[in-house]
Amino acid sequence: SADIDSTNWAIPDGDQTVAWALRRSLESLLVKYAVDLCLWGHHHSYQRTCPVVDETCVASGAAPVHVVIGMAGQGLSQNLLPLQPKHFVYTNDQEYGYSRIQVTRTSLHMQFVSDVDGGVRDDFTLTKA
Repeated sequence: SADIDSTNWAIPDGDQTVAWALRRSLESLLVKYAVDLCLWGHHHSYQRTCPVVDETCVASGAAPVHVVIGMAGQGLSQNLLPLQPKHFVYTNDQEYGYSRIQVTRTSLHMQFVSDVDGGVRDDFTLTKA
């Protein structure tokens, strides 16, 4: 069993293409070890899921949220499908940008900030009891 303090944040990162291909293999481990957030790269866009298991949204804290943070290379991957699967909450392959993350013992707040005008395009908070 995992010996992880419930107030520690578990945030792995990796290559989005590999992660999506191995998702079914990794997913049970991500849930078992209470991973909160997965940060992925490779695709040059911003994409965020709900907390997701088997491509189905579940209650907050029951599964990790997956975020692709490749906005710095945005011009290289403008090929997201117009209709995304239901477990994708927000996608954007049209703007350069960066991520802003603020973490405390009980909350993790993340934003996608656009380089176009400094506006926040996506904003979410994860919490721990």
